[in-house]
Amino acid sequence: MRTIEELFVDENEVNKAELGAAIEPFARIGRSTSEAVFTAAGEGLSDQKRVLVALLVREAAVVATGGESGLSIPQIIAQTGAKADATRKALQRLRQRKFLEKDGALWRIRRHMVGKIREYLTAEDRRAPRNPRR
Repeated sequence: MRTIEELFVDENEVNKAELGAAIEPFARIGRSTSEAVFTAAGEGLSDQKRVLVALLVREAAVVATGGESGLSIPQIIAQTGAKADATRKALQRLRQRKFLEKDGALWRIRRHMVGKIREYLTAEDRRAPRNPRR
């Protein structure tokens, strides 16, 4: 049984191992750009999950090298290849799930939700997989 003190979580803390495990099946991090380089598994994800992976990659880059956390919608579109409308809808759905927060024009993951995000990413989609981008 946990003590009350053990129930508190620092919303700004991130478990690096968990963050890496969430990203690893779907993307690598570009050494020069710190952007998502999607794997074959990542290419097959829905637009919503690709948006989430791009934001996880950004968070990992911030943890590793510093810099500003979060991505703007144009940056997300550039990294994922998703259309603007699909990106906006994905961001709103992910925010409703409490995975994301918005700060001005930047969207970022809620660091204490990485475990739940990982579960979501590895869960089977209920719809047919889409064609990978080329």
